Order: sequence, then C-alpha cells, then structure tokens
Amino acid sequence: MTDSQYIAILDIGSTNIHASIYSEDGQLLDHTAKRLSIIDNLEGQIEIDPQLVFSESIDILKVIFEKNSIKKQNLLSLGLSTHRNSFLLWDKITGKPFCNLIGWNDKRAAKVAHAWNFSIPIRVCYTL
Repeated sequence: MTDSQYIAILDIGSTNIHASIYSEDGQLLDHTAKRLSIIDNLEGQIEIDPQLVFSESIDILKVIFEKNSIKKQNLLSLGLSTHRNSFLLWDKITGKPFCNLIGWNDKRAAKVAHAWNFSIPIRVCYTL
C-alpha cells in the first residue's frame, strides 16, 4: 500500500475482538476477528482476563497493519468500541487490575438487582 492515511477500528466485544482498516474515504480494506477466552461457570460467572483483552487487542491491530503494509505513522485515527456495562477495578497508581473484567452478562448479582429494581425507593423514583 502507499503512504495514504488509514482509519483503524477496534471492536472489543464480549466474545470476540474485531479489527478493521478503512481508507480515508471510508472504503473497508480489511477485517479480521479473534475469539476471546471467557471465564465462566454454571453459577453465571462471566469474566475476562483484562491483560488478555489488552494483549489480544494489540496483537490483532499488529496483524492487520502488517498484512496490509500499514505503518503506524499512516494511521489517521483509531475508533474504539467496547462491550456494554462490563466493569473492572484497577489500581489508579499502577494501572494494574485488581480483578478480572466482570462481563455485562454475569448473573451473580441478578437476585439482588431484581430485588432492588422492585424496591419501594426505586418504585418511587419511577413515579417522579
């Protein structure tokens, strides 16, 4: 490829990471995906190792850049999309995670959330 400018898109989902490369005029040039390893069990636990998400994200971008002979200085922008309502606790000083990323579809607190949603304080809020 030439020294054109490119737009990269990284979509970090709850089961896959997708990377796409677009030309400046918005034409899709390439797309690739990689499956994430999910930590789950029968009790509804859904977790993902945050270090794995980071390393797999970097790897998939390197693969698509190398495959298309794109130099990082030719990257105009990077769009990022992540899965919904997942959370992670990390040390604000070191940036290291305290735990795995808890997935949006984790069911461990479902009973508590259901009870809270139908509690009197919340029902009063709905009427305001």
